[in-house]
Amino acid sequence: TAPALASAPAAASAAIAAAAATEDQQREPTVHKAAKAKAKAASQQRHEDDRVQRRNERKTRRQELHKVQGMRQQAAEELARGAKEKEEKQLQDREVVLKAREERRRKVEEEARR
Repeated sequence: TAPALASAPAAASAAIAAAAATEDQQREPTVHKAAKAKAKAASQQRHEDDRVQRRNERKTRRQELHKVQGMRQQAAEELARGAKEKEEKQLQDREVVLKAREERRRKVEEEARR
């Protein structure tokens, strides 16, 4: 019995070690599954963040394009308005010149009649 008593602690420690190893093996797949799930969730979040960022960039580009188009249209309208005003001014100047010529011609004719 003495050898059995001496080997009892060794057998008990071996049994404890075997139980601990079995428990670690059982826990490892769970830890691995949790890590895998966590990595997948992080990947999905990155994917969603990238999608949102691209959407916001497209929205910003559309806004900038719309703003530039508005500025171009405004500039074109100002140019057209300026051209129209210039044309009207030229017409008025021409009208003044023609009236002045007509007035001089009439005066000349009047002087010739006297």
